[in-house]
Order: sequence, then structure tokens, then C-alpha cells
Amino acid sequence: MGSFGIEENKVKNSPQHTKFIAHVRQVVKSPKVKSLVKLEPSHSSPSQTHSILLDFSSPEKSKKKPSVDLDKKNKEMIDVVERSLKEFEAMSVKIQEDLKREAKVAAEKEAALKAQKEADLKKDQLQKQQALKQQSERQELARQAEKEEQAKKQAEKERVEQQKAEQQKQKTEQEKLKTEQGKQQEKTALVGDEGSQDAMRLRTQYMDKIKSIKTVTKPKIMSTPNSNRVFQARMLVTRRVGQLTRVQQQVIDIAKEIHQSIEQSQSDSDLYLTVMDVCAKFILKQVETEIAVKRNMAFPLAVICVFLMNKHPQFIEIFLGRMMKKCPYITPCYLNKNKSESMDEYKKRIGFKRLEDKFESEIQYEERMAGFLSLYCAILQTTTPTNAVQNMEHAWTWLARMSNLKPRKITPLLILTFLEMCGHQFLEKYKSQAKKLIQLIMKDIYHKTQSVP
Repeated sequence: MGSFGIEENKVKNSPQHTKFIAHVRQVVKSPKVKSLVKLEPSHSSPSQTHSILLDFSSPEKSKKKPSVDLDKKNKEMIDVVERSLKEFEAMSVKIQEDLKREAKVAAEKEAALKAQKEADLKKDQLQKQQALKQQSERQELARQAEKEEQAKKQAEKERVEQQKAEQQKQKTEQEKLKTEQGKQQEKTALVGDEGSQDAMRLRTQYMDKIKSIKTVTKPKIMSTPNSNRVFQARMLVTRRVGQLTRVQQQVIDIAKEIHQSIEQSQSDSDLYLTVMDVCAKFILKQVETEIAVKRNMAFPLAVICVFLMNKHPQFIEIFLGRMMKKCPYITPCYLNKNKSESMDEYKKRIGFKRLEDKFESEIQYEERMAGFLSLYCAILQTTTPTNAVQNMEHAWTWLARMSNLKPRKITPLLILTFLEMCGHQFLEKYKSQAKKLIQLIMKDIYHKTQSVP
């Protein structure tokens, strides 16, 4: 018996393989082939499920059957096998076509996937390029902003330097002008006003300080939020000085409160000067309202002034400058009337106070001048361990300078006020020299004033 077999491993593990085996089994099981073909298990290989065995037995074994029938059956069997082979070939072609089609589809999918990957890669690269570009643009903008900021800072620095240079130039010019004015004022003092050159020079220095604060420093501060600090200081001085008595502890407490108010403004130099100026101004107002009438109230107020002078050295120039402006005899000096000024202007310059539409009387004027001098003398005789700024040495200088001036009508009142307020300390300090100076004043100056109109 011969055999014809189709191995399944050629198309193994494919859908077509399964379909092909199913078709073979259907053909083999047909009635026409069933009698001639029998399925036997294949023992040659585990992967082969079956073999198709065709029975071509020798004629001797089928002698009982007619030869015609045998030929007919063989022919029919050959026809079935040929048809099966054709079907197998067609199925094989179809399987190959399916495999090609699947390979093509797989290739197309692979190509599409590759194209997608390439597209994604290009997209990622593009995004990275855009990110790098944006980062570069941001860095460039940051560099430009930094350059602009540096340029701005440089411009601001140049502006500040230019402003400082201009201020320095103005300061130099002002100092030059001040020097020229000082020289001119010294000449005027020698020709017109009466007073020693040292005294007039000191007066000019203090008056310039007051003028600078009034015209430059104070307007600058009053246009800022710091103006509230100035108002607070003014209210404090007005209220506390108005409550002043001769009780020692109260005097010390008031002095400390005013000192703290001034100390809190030290962070700003302009504010510091303005607050001290306001304090000096309103302390001197107390002189006009009370000390001119009650001379003994000059002593507790002098303690406050000495305390502030020791704590704040610049307060000395400001306070004495304001006092000299109100009372020129603190210098001491006598201011003469210039030919170019009116009587009203002259009276205002020597400290007369205007009351409504006219100036105060000479008696009122002399009382106020004596009040200012009382406070000054009280400051000179105030004995404290730290009072090295205005002491009895300045008292000797004041009396010596006054004795060298040609007497005026107000001179006896001024000398009397000096002796009443600090004469005791003056005698203790200079003893016989003080007595000789006072005797000189009594013999020479007092008699000269008798002829003064």
C-alpha cells in the first residue's frame, strides 16, 4: 500500500493551518473516499496529527471482486484525490496570499508605527528646540533686563554723584558767600554796631545757623511725614515747660522727656536740627510769658537748658542763636540804626515786639530783654558736673565785653540783672578780681550813663 502525506508544520501556528486541516478531514470523511481511504494515527512525529493512507493492495488479494469494479473504484479514488490535491493547491495558494497580505499589513503597520515614532521623535525634537529657544529668549530677556537695571543703577549713581557735586559746589559757594558776609558784617560791626569782633563773629555764626534751619532744613522736613514728629515735639515742650515749677525732681523729669523727644529724631539729621530748633523756640516763649515777670523761674528753666546742651552739643548754637536774635545784649552788643533802614525795621532788628498795629513800649521791651538775660545768667551760674559748655568763664567774658562798650540807657538794667542772677557765683569764682571789675563798672560806667539821654 502506498501513502501520500501533507505535513502541517509548513503552515503551523497560523489561522490558515487550522482551516486547512479542517478541510482535509472533511474531504477524507466524505462517503466516496471513506471506503477507500482510512485515517490512521501517525507515529512518525508528534506534530503530525494524521496521515492519509491510500489502499493500493495487490490484485491477488481481491480476486473475488471483478476487475471492472476495481478499476472503477480506483478511478473514482484517483479523481477524488486529484480534486483534493487541486483543492489543496488552491488552499495553499490562498494561504500564501493570506500570508503575503498579512505580511504586507504587518509591514504597513510596522511602517506606520515607525513613521509614528519618527513623527513623535520629530515632535519631541521640535518641542525641545522650542523649549531651548524659549529658554534662550528668556535668558536673553533676563540679560537685557539686567543690562537695563545696571544701566539704570549707573545712571542713578551718576545722577547722585552729580547731585552731590552740585551740592558740594553750592555748599562751597555758600561758605564763600558766608565768609564774605562775615567779613562784611565784621566791618559793619566795627563801623556801625558796637561789640567786640569775637562777640560779633560768634553772633554771626549762631544767626547763620538759625537762618539755615529756617530757610532750608525746616521747609524740607515739613513737606515730609516727619512733620508729625516736629508737631509732637512742639506740643511736648509747650505743655511740659508750661507745667514747670521749682521742684527739683519735676525739673529733671521734664528735662528727660524733652531730651528723649530730641533723641528719637537723631536718625535724620534735618529732623534732628528742626526738632532742636522748635524746642529752643518754645523754651524762649516761656521767657517772654513768665520769666520777664518772675525772674526766679529762670533757674529751673536753666537746668533744662543745660541738660539739653550737654546731651546735644548742637543745641548750644541753636538755642543761643535764637536768644541772640531776640535779645542782642546776650552777645553782648549794641545794634546801631543804619541809614538805609526805617525806625520800624531797626526796632524789629534789635528785638522790639510788635503788638497789633504798633510796637511795645520801651519799658515792656526792657523787661523782656532783662528776662532773656536772666535766663542766660541762670545758665552761666548753674553748677552741674557736666556744665562745661556755658559757665562762669563765659560770665566773666560777658561782663568784660559789656564794660568795654559805650554805655546806653539800657546798660544799668543789664548789669543789674547780671549781678542779681549770677553775681554770687561770680564773686565766689573770681573773688577780688570780680570786686575790682564791679567797682570799675560802678565808678566809670554808672556815671557815664547819667548823661545818656
